[in-house]
Order: sequence, then C-alpha cells, then structure tokens
Amino acid sequence: MHRLFVLVFVFACSGKVETVPAPPTDPAPSASGIEAPASDRAEVAQATLDVAELQQYFHGRTPLRIVINRMVNPAWKLAHGGQAVGGVDETSEDPRIEFTLLRVEGDKAGATIRYEVEGVVMHAEFARVGGAWKLTKSDLAEE
Repeated sequence: MHRLFVLVFVFACSGKVETVPAPPTDPAPSASGIEAPASDRAEVAQATLDVAELQQYFHGRTPLRIVINRMVNPAWKLAHGGQAVGGVDETSEDPRIEFTLLRVEGDKAGATIRYEVEGVVMHAEFARVGGAWKLTKSDLAEE
C-alpha cells in the first residue's frame, strides 16, 4: 500500500517544526487501496479522454490540459486530436480537465473527470477486453 511519508525536522534552537511531504511515487493506490500499474492507469486516463459523448465539450480546444494531481502522473503520454495533452497545476487559469477519481482493479476500471470551463462532470467505467480498455458505462452531467 502506498503511504505518504512526512519528514519532520525539529530545529531545537528555534523550537520550529517544519514538515516536508515526500514526493508521490508510482503506482498510486486505487480507491480500494490496491495498487495498479502506471501503464493501466495511463490507458484508462486516455480512454476517458476519448469517450465520445465528452468530445462536444472540447470545442477544438487544443492542446487539452489536465491537472497534475495525485491521480495523474506527469510522465504519462496522453494525447487528444493528434496533440499531446498538457499538464497544469490546480492553480492554472487555463481551461483544464481534472481527474477526481482514477482507479484500476484487475480488469475493471473507473474514472471521474471535471471540466469546469464547460460545467461538465463525467464518470466512466471500463472493462479490459482483449488487452484494451472498453467503455462499459458513462454518466455525464452538466453542473
């Protein structure tokens, strides 16, 4: 199980306590705590960006940008419309997609994204079929 370790440094002379979080490692835990390979999570993230009902909300915005958070590894090579997907932090003002859930458990996976600029939230479920992730269910809502 992935654990976030915090280093605590105590400076005796000043009585000051400083905490420094350790950098995240890959693979990240799924919602149930089962670790999933980064390649599976990257493939599910890509499959989520490719869901047909989501495409109308992108309005030719290229390249797409996703928030780099604990769900997303910045090393993943995601693409949309023939262009690499860019990564931004949570404070970016750019239109961006945020993965709020990305879990892989065996041959089943799920992802939830928020595309705030369009007021859209989508949850998608996938099953691995013949080595590829196939969409089995999606729920899209406009906020």
